[in-house]
Amino acid sequence: GNKKECNGVKANVYIDKTAPSKPTTMEFSYSDWSRYTQGTWTKLKIYAANTKTSKGPSGATDAHSQVAKYQISKDNNNWVDYSYSSSKEMYYMDTSGINTRYFRACDTVGNCGESISRIAKIDKDAPSCSISISGTNFVATYSDTGGSLVNSSSSSSTTQEITSAGTYTFTVYDNATNSGSCSATVTNKQSTGYTCKKNYDACDSSDGWEYRESGGCIRYGCWAYQYVWNCTQAGVSGSKFKYTSYNSNPDPSHCGYHSYSCSSCPTGYTPYGTYCYQTGGYSACSSGTKTNGACYLYNQTSCLTGWENVGGSGSACSSEYTEVGDYCYKID
Repeated sequence: GNKKECNGVKANVYIDKTAPSKPTTMEFSYSDWSRYTQGTWTKLKIYAANTKTSKGPSGATDAHSQVAKYQISKDNNNWVDYSYSSSKEMYYMDTSGINTRYFRACDTVGNCGESISRIAKIDKDAPSCSISISGTNFVATYSDTGGSLVNSSSSSSTTQEITSAGTYTFTVYDNATNSGSCSATVTNKQSTGYTCKKNYDACDSSDGWEYRESGGCIRYGCWAYQYVWNCTQAGVSGSKFKYTSYNSNPDPSHCGYHSYSCSSCPTGYTPYGTYCYQTGGYSACSSGTKTNGACYLYNQTSCLTGWENVGGSGSACSSEYTEVGDYCYKID
């Protein structure tokens, strides 16, 4: 038979089932390529880029084939090949909270290794500030919802005594250097208090004065041969009297039943019907201003016992303000 010899061909087949190791180098940067420090709070935009000249992760090794590429992920599940672009959402972080990116290496046959993670703590929200009153003090209370919390140097609240009119401003910072503020405006008390009135009969009766609401203190008298209706000063109430010459304190025997109008009055007296009258004779009010036979106190926060409120709102502050101590305030 025929005999055929074949030259054998030898082939080497290499199998790589081992994934590359984890990357060893990867950090985040700010827009100016300065290094972001892991675990610190910032209010700035952060980029998943190592340095300006070496942006992506590095340091992974492969035992059999070789590292072919690196990948990036937001959730450690859905991966894309790392190819930095500052405009792509995968490569920048700008949302308040804990922002995480995952990185891994893949070899030439498609094995991909374990991932590493890097986080960026971003707080873009200003801390809040609210003002309350405690006695005659403002108490500003601070809180932060952005995640970085109120900076320890700001404390959780500030107390400031109200000592003058003006604007009281409180400022708070969080650990990402965001700031918030709140303020209150303080004014002096306004002239809108109660007007308080107290009637009095403090006329100088020793000199013939009587109290009359409409005219304060008055006293009567007529010239000679005139009749005067009121004999109170002569001690004969409701009768009439006359006298032959002017006398501010007529004798009771002069009282009669005829009347004539006063034709003339002495200096300082004013004719009125059948008598002459003179206003004056006040005893000084112990407090307040005397007007028409009464004492008045103005701009009072309340009327004392025996005093009548005859005007005013009773508030020393305008409607948008609240009274506190010697001042009025409103929260801005």
